[in-house]
Amino acid sequence: MANNNNTDDGYESVLYVCNSIQAFRIPPRSSSRGYRAQDWDNPNAQIWTGRLRIFANSRSASIRLEEPNSGELFALSPIDAKNLAGSVEPVTDSSRYFVIKIVDQASGKHAFIGIGFTERSESFDFNVALQDYVRRETEPQKLAVQKPSVDYTWKEGSSISISLKGAIPLKPKSPPSESTGTNDLPALLPPPPSAKSVSSEVKVDQSEDTDWADFEAAPPAAQSKEKWTKF
Repeated sequence: MANNNNTDDGYESVLYVCNSIQAFRIPPRSSSRGYRAQDWDNPNAQIWTGRLRIFANSRSASIRLEEPNSGELFALSPIDAKNLAGSVEPVTDSSRYFVIKIVDQASGKHAFIGIGFTERSESFDFNVALQDYVRRETEPQKLAVQKPSVDYTWKEGSSISISLKGAIPLKPKSPPSESTGTNDLPALLPPPPSAKSVSSEVKVDQSEDTDWADFEAAPPAAQSKEKWTKF
């Protein structure tokens, strides 16, 4: 948990504390591949042992190397949230060693030294504290440059159309025709003729056929005389 101190820049928080670290004099970087701890991790290169603390206030943050008993400042490394690699750089061959940029507050001159942690858990917590500070400082700036949100409120008089994939469009219903009526029923055939009209037609046909009427009226005697022949 971070501790708070009251300073001229407001409340100052302690983001990280390690009670025992080593500082090393390092040779110039020989290539662009980065620093390697094996180049300077030896007793002859070690220049100091003490406490490391990370402080942060409303304006800045810094890594401070302090004497463990008196708290006297040995070296100060300002943290640049926009360019953390320019302030703290991990080495390429170990997770327990870093190279930090220290600055003389009086003259403004700077130099690079190496620091080493005894335990990997200590170096891990150190790196997490740095990343949390950088994220806290840079995220508000990212939010400020984001585009304004789109207004999705429904405007008066607006309409919306929805197209469903695979849906069959409905055909408009045709108006009813005069022959089918309003109930959409099929047209009906005319009714069959009545029995009275059929019987009247039959009587008319019999009256017109006069030959058949005379044959039926002939007497039976006349018909029998015509059947016998004399010899």
